[in-house]
Amino acid sequence: MGPISQYILNRVNRLLDEHRVVVWYDPGRKFDSLLEHLAGDETRVIRFTGSYYRLLAEAEELFDRYDQTNLPAMPRLLLYIPATPLDGHMDVLMEISMAGEVFKESLPTLARLALRDRIPRARLEQLLSGDQLTLADLDRLAEDQGPGGLVPLLFNTAAAHEIAVKYLCEPEWAERVKEKGCFAELAALFRDSFGLPLEGVSGHEALKKALARQILLTEFIDDMGEGADLSSLTHFPFPSKRDQVECCRRAAELMRQLNYAVPAYMELARQVEKDYRLREIKLDPQGLGRVDTFPFEEETLLIALEKLLLNGQEDLARELIEQRRSSFWTRVDPRRAVQWQAAGMVLELYREVQRIGGEIARQPRLSPEAWLQMYTGPVNGGGEWYRLDMCYRQLERLLINMEEDFALADLLDQVRRAYFQTLRRLNENFSRSLQEYGFTFTGFTLQSDIYDRYVVPLLEQGPVAYFLVDALRFEMGVELARMLGQVRRLELFPVLATPPTITKVGMAALLPGASRGLTLLAHNGELAVNIGDVMLDSITARQKYLQHHLGHSLAEFTLAEISSKGSRSLFRAVAGKSLVVVRTRDIDSIGEEDLYQAHREMTGVLGLIHRAVRRLARAGVRRFVITADHGYLLGERITEDMKIDPPGGQTVELHRRCWAGYGGSASSSYLRFTAAGLGLGGDLELAFPVGTGVFKKAGGGTAYFHGGLSPAELVIPVLSFELDPPAGKVTGDQFILDAGKTEINNRIFTVRVNYMPALFAAEKYRVRCVVVAGEREIGVAATAVYGYDSQTGVIELEAKRENHITMMINEGDGGTMKVQLLDAATGVVLAEQEIPYRFSI
Repeated sequence: MGPISQYILNRVNRLLDEHRVVVWYDPGRKFDSLLEHLAGDETRVIRFTGSYYRLLAEAEELFDRYDQTNLPAMPRLLLYIPATPLDGHMDVLMEISMAGEVFKESLPTLARLALRDRIPRARLEQLLSGDQLTLADLDRLAEDQGPGGLVPLLFNTAAAHEIAVKYLCEPEWAERVKEKGCFAELAALFRDSFGLPLEGVSGHEALKKALARQILLTEFIDDMGEGADLSSLTHFPFPSKRDQVECCRRAAELMRQLNYAVPAYMELARQVEKDYRLREIKLDPQGLGRVDTFPFEEETLLIALEKLLLNGQEDLARELIEQRRSSFWTRVDPRRAVQWQAAGMVLELYREVQRIGGEIARQPRLSPEAWLQMYTGPVNGGGEWYRLDMCYRQLERLLINMEEDFALADLLDQVRRAYFQTLRRLNENFSRSLQEYGFTFTGFTLQSDIYDRYVVPLLEQGPVAYFLVDALRFEMGVELARMLGQVRRLELFPVLATPPTITKVGMAALLPGASRGLTLLAHNGELAVNIGDVMLDSITARQKYLQHHLGHSLAEFTLAEISSKGSRSLFRAVAGKSLVVVRTRDIDSIGEEDLYQAHREMTGVLGLIHRAVRRLARAGVRRFVITADHGYLLGERITEDMKIDPPGGQTVELHRRCWAGYGGSASSSYLRFTAAGLGLGGDLELAFPVGTGVFKKAGGGTAYFHGGLSPAELVIPVLSFELDPPAGKVTGDQFILDAGKTEINNRIFTVRVNYMPALFAAEKYRVRCVVVAGEREIGVAATAVYGYDSQTGVIELEAKRENHITMMINEGDGGTMKVQLLDAATGVVLAEQEIPYRFSI
């Protein structure tokens, strides 16, 4: 209880003790809250309820028993009337009032008595000059150990920067200030605390505008590096005292930190930026400070990356990206976050182009096997050239799903050209090596040996899931291995695909018996492949072949079927089966017709595989082998200098990257092999364009190719691992996920995530964040304020540190979706939020 309330209660109690009967008039109901502290066994409190006669009747029942000669023995009676006393002859309570005591002091009168030793008289009279303060207000004021004042009392804080944030970001505060009549006091506080000139400032709108300008421009100027040209802001009233500058900076930072204040801050910052035409200021980007007060700062710095890279200042560019990736504007605007993520990926591709291009130029004459060793693994501190293709694919996937044009378009074009040039040099060198040494790879496992070498030994231990993935390049296998996280006995092997690297050959090479040899032949005017005397020229033929060899021990699904089946249904479907074959959809036709869709499918399939693996593990499958039919080239659209006339002769089948037939001409533009020269049966001859060249043909893709003998087409991954069924949801740890909206209307949006660990739990936790519709994964994390691994999409959360994760939806136009936070190791759902989504077309 506050000191004034206690003072008043003491006064009333003394009157009751002395007179036993008190009539309390309180016209404004200022003291109503005190009655509960007076009523009790010793005191009867009777409230006025609209009728004086009813009040008198209740009071006389008790009053008639009063003995004036023995008052101390009488019970105490308090009549509370929230009105002014009645005039003389009208006062029906006169007899009771005369017998007892009337109490009708006003709140200001009592406050003066209670506060006379706490607040200077002049200040006290100023506070009590109106009727704005309540009893609760005065109680808090009396308890305040500071100088006193309405503003700290009203805002419940004496901190000027906290008061400013409330006033600027919550509209209702202006009305509250008006009700209390303390506008002048508030303005004076801002003048003294922020150095805000008050000349010409009249009314709340003017004060807010001036205060926002003072806070934001002060922070901006103070944050600028030395030597920055701010001549256009010469007339801005920069605070004269350092503590005023710090107060401005604290207020700006607090607005950016408080979720409720962020929308208002964004609007204020954009308005001040526009009013002062800050985008027109010629600033050296490197002279900008570390705080992005205004949106133009972040945008200016992003564009400055281009100059840094072109000037060879890669380290400075990388440092800038790391600093700004988690800045305020990237945190609150997912579109800006994706721009910086794309910038980081451009830089990573640029770095790999420079590194790998240099290594290629330094290589002496290498055998084809040595070239592939450099492509697939580390060699003498270099190698791992697959990263060239990985970085390019990941960048293009991100760019395709961006809602706005990439800000660094010129830089992107240059890095793309450098990538294509480096890829050409790699592929041309590899082609020359094949021409010189022949198709000889003694150190690499052949695709036709995968089933016998990796699947059969596991079948002896229990059920095996065998994933036959269309167009899974080696670099995608590396990414998938990282995504799988903590699985047991994980091994990743580079394997040599079977030429020509097209689906019907590659998928046949993955079947039982392929190790005994594959034969290429012409059938009905097309290329066909046999294992023994069985022709496997279609998916139907391959399914029958598998069924013949495995019978009832085989279960076969598409990746979509694994995703859509219920848990119980999937468990029943795989129960008692030895081999569970999982096929992905054929994206060759998509790549040839729709480059946009191909980029989405090729990367999106990794998340679907990861999800299918977890579902099969829950259904009882423990062992997994994942591989592919072939790789691919992607991205460089056909130009005239890439086109090559095919050999001619008797053509059996013609693709952009391979020709099969008989006879025809020879050329330095392509490599020719017999089937036997490629380790295959049959009498067909094959031709493959050198480097990244393509055969001229009607139709077909213009930027997605396979069939040839480049490292990206020829090397495929084999992943082998074991996985126990995931445990149930983690207990103790808490994960909070909030999209902050009731409906998602943009393909790029942000979710807030918090990790609250249980006692003795780890301080960091690795998660994935995905968007699912039904059982289909339709979106992934594109970036995060901290802890995001762009290679795997895994995010490392820190205990009690909020993260902002930018999500990107890749497909669908509307419906209901779930944003899910998954354990990166087990796939267990840690938190999820269901939310409708709808996109305008």
